Amino acid sequence: MFWALMKKLGGQSWAALVVIAISVLMTFLAKAQESRPGISCILEVSSREILPFEPLYVMVSLVNESNREQEVEIIPRAWVRLGIPGQDKIKWTKPFAGGLMEGPPPPPKRVRLTPNERLTLLRRIHADAPVPRRALIQKPGIVYVQGRVIGVNNKFESEPVKVEILEPQGVDAEAYEYLRTEGMNLPPSTLPRSLRQSWAHSGMKEREMPTPGLYEFFALENWYGWDYGEEPIKELLKFADRFAPSRYARHARLGAGLLRFYARSEVRDVGKAVRLFQEVAREGDDLAALAFYYLGQVAEQRGELAEAAQYYERALSLKIDPYFRHLAEKARARVESRLSASKR
Repeated sequence: MFWALMKKLGGQSWAALVVIAISVLMTFLAKAQESRPGISCILEVSSREILPFEPLYVMVSLVNESNREQEVEIIPRAWVRLGIPGQDKIKWTKPFAGGLMEGPPPPPKRVRLTPNERLTLLRRIHADAPVPRRALIQKPGIVYVQGRVIGVNNKFESEPVKVEILEPQGVDAEAYEYLRTEGMNLPPSTLPRSLRQSWAHSGMKEREMPTPGLYEFFALENWYGWDYGEEPIKELLKFADRFAPSRYARHARLGAGLLRFYARSEVRDVGKAVRLFQEVAREGDDLAALAFYYLGQVAEQRGELAEAAQYYERALSLKIDPYFRHLAEKARARVESRLSASKR
């Protein structure tokens, strides 16, 4: 019956059916390859309890939980989405890449994972996410975070992780009130000079320029390499002095130190960055762990590898969050490898 049907359809139709059948088979095999069991997506957050405006970092990992090597083709970028509790289910935002200054996604990449091996992608969730007018981590409440890695033929999603945005207390409450009012729009002078010049050249008046909130300088971001002047550092330190000893004030000192260390302008001053990091490191808590990590970065950049290894070790000995633990462990291994190589 099948051959009779093919004969009736004719040669061209027969060839078309063969092409369609092969295409369907290849699609099926590709999907089976991509979605085969054993590859899990796991999300870890820097903390399950944060204050409003605090930096929230995530690690999205693909883990091969099978007993054989597997290959996947993915876009090597972590995506996240945020959700708020609804009456019956979580109301999710659209997936986004975490930051607000993202370039186009990188091209797909084939990744081989041996048994128990993991591929980890790091991401900071910006305090304005998903968009400034609907920011979800700027006020107390419950937020769910879900990680995603997009494959060529499929996607890998983590289980949602619940994060509680705490109600600030005491001096933290005073600092929070400042951040959500006066500190929400800093003067245009806190913008990078090249950005101000570019906008001015396009005809934008200074009063029309979108200005940053003070909280945007609390975390390591790609714009620390810009040509900032002294103004954002002055704003951060003024805030830190006014609201000491709040947790927000220590974030501000870390931010000022990061600007001193990473800025691509005359404000770069490694000595002042070290002093700011050392001030935060005295407390011995999770923010101190970050300060020791950054002190390790400074020492490593200076070529002081033994000292850098000690700083990374000190960071790991404290209550460091999973995100910076991952960075510190990689950094420690890197400098120890360089130290070993120098002794040969």
